[in-house]
Amino acid sequence: MVWSDAHVVVGRPTAVATLKGALTIYAGTLASPKNLIVGSDILYYGGTTGTDVVGLIGSDEVYLSPSAVGTDRVLNVHGAILSQQGILGVGRDCGTSGNVITPSGSTLNTIGGIAKRSTGDLSSHFSTRNYNFDSRLEALRPPFFPLLRDAWSYGAWREVTVPCWAEGSCP
Repeated sequence: MVWSDAHVVVGRPTAVATLKGALTIYAGTLASPKNLIVGSDILYYGGTTGTDVVGLIGSDEVYLSPSAVGTDRVLNVHGAILSQQGILGVGRDCGTSGNVITPSGSTLNTIGGIAKRSTGDLSSHFSTRNYNFDSRLEALRPPFFPLLRDAWSYGAWREVTVPCWAEGSCP
């Protein structure tokens, strides 16, 4: 496992990050949340049939760098992705709200799993998104990657009176 108490960028735009073995990369802590940024294609050395596996965890959020999309306008990410406090989204230039530089007509291909707290903005940056679950993750977990339950719950709940128009009983 690789841990950093800072924002972490995985990969460089000019090179594919190829993983051989098993690795989890964790940015920040729950007390000091940090972002993990995907900076290039992330692929398994042995493809998706071997024992290579990676976990990408942002204790705050996980971002895809717009410059990670190559001249082919495709970004490939293999691995289990966990955004503990926020979204899986696309970063802006220099991490600000500046102009987005993701090439139009880009494609995002993921093989693995994605867990996040809330919806990101991938659909506005990638016209094609192919999300594929890596069934090997059912038995092959990245080192120290947390087990996530298969259930969800409400953060708040209250009952409201059903409006008459919904019941069809309005005068």
